[in-house]
Amino acid sequence: MFVSLSDKYKTVESYYRDHFVELPGPSGGDGKKIFIDRKVVDNYAKLLSSISRNFNTLYFYKQIASLKNIGSLSGLVSKKTVLSRRLALEGGAIQYAIWHGRVYITQIEIQADYRYEKGKRNIPAGLYRVEKTSGERGWSCVNDKGGIADKSIVNTKNLAINGACRDIEDAASYMPAFIQYGFGETALTNTYSLFFNPAQGLVRSGWRALRDSSGIGGTQAAKKLADLLTLAGNKDKEIQLTVHEQGHALLKEALRRVCQDRRTLSNVTVFYANPTQNLELVDRLRARAGMRLATKAPLINSVSASQNLATGNFISGAVVAGRADRGNSVSHAYNGVAFAVGTVSLGGVASGLTPLGAAGWALGAAPFLLGMAGGMNKKVIINSGQAVQEGVKGVKKLVWDPVHKMMVRA
Repeated sequence: MFVSLSDKYKTVESYYRDHFVELPGPSGGDGKKIFIDRKVVDNYAKLLSSISRNFNTLYFYKQIASLKNIGSLSGLVSKKTVLSRRLALEGGAIQYAIWHGRVYITQIEIQADYRYEKGKRNIPAGLYRVEKTSGERGWSCVNDKGGIADKSIVNTKNLAINGACRDIEDAASYMPAFIQYGFGETALTNTYSLFFNPAQGLVRSGWRALRDSSGIGGTQAAKKLADLLTLAGNKDKEIQLTVHEQGHALLKEALRRVCQDRRTLSNVTVFYANPTQNLELVDRLRARAGMRLATKAPLINSVSASQNLATGNFISGAVVAGRADRGNSVSHAYNGVAFAVGTVSLGGVASGLTPLGAAGWALGAAPFLLGMAGGMNKKVIINSGQAVQEGVKGVKKLVWDPVHKMMVRA
């Protein structure tokens, strides 16, 4: 939306001079000066007053400050025409214009309440309270009216970051099993905090994870998580963090930012569940940030390519497992090497088997070869036997296609 000028204001300069004031806080120092519409100064003051206790407002404050360095080319183009721009954030947006190398914020949008719609992608990344219910899922973050309110800071012992999901309710329902596996059955009672990672859809979730894992730019969700961890690290409260699947990419980028700010997270203990990132790289940043490692070895599904082969976790997972469970470090290392050797030799073994032996091998390898391990990532798979058992359940959903002479989904 372009700034409209009345007859009273014939020039852009006079309009901005009479309607905008320089922004306190991030406006000083190097980079572009930031100005804000007089009409929203009071709202900004309220925002500024809560950044030490509300990670959402700290996140917005930092994104406002980032406008100081949006690039010289944008400033040069803006000298010729007033450009209205919108910086989309997780849970809101900042509308602004650039004129003569200055940033003019016209509106700050912050939304705190959302309405749940099954399968919809309308819930932004953020912190939500999940409570135990008597419903079908067993856990929910939706109130009786279908609304979802986000939180300003972690106020529960358990914090979770989800991976791939259908929607926020799906994530809220499957994370408790991983929390209880990592920290014990009694670790979770009636509530926990979920930092919702909008990892919905294969392409969308993969793209978000790629941005965070590359360390170039990162997603807005990772920036928001970094601010959450920063404030959580300032508290005396002990926090047990459970990270699942693509949530490791989100955590990796967030920890990188925490380390850049030289923050310490010594009151946070993390458990890795079904990682789809190289654990060695994630754990290196975990150690730099002072975050503690859970004593339970990372949970890795041995038949999942995304957790083992593609990430290199058949080696890295064993290394991190040794750090977590030092009493069995040699055993973890041996298992990792054994899995790597076994995987490389699968093809050779299969080709040398008798027809009966090959059939048995194919049944055991079915979950891996058919690519069905992805559906098991929401479950706690402790050993290969359980993985095969779960995979066989999926195989039952296959039927023989006589035209293409192959097994297909029913």
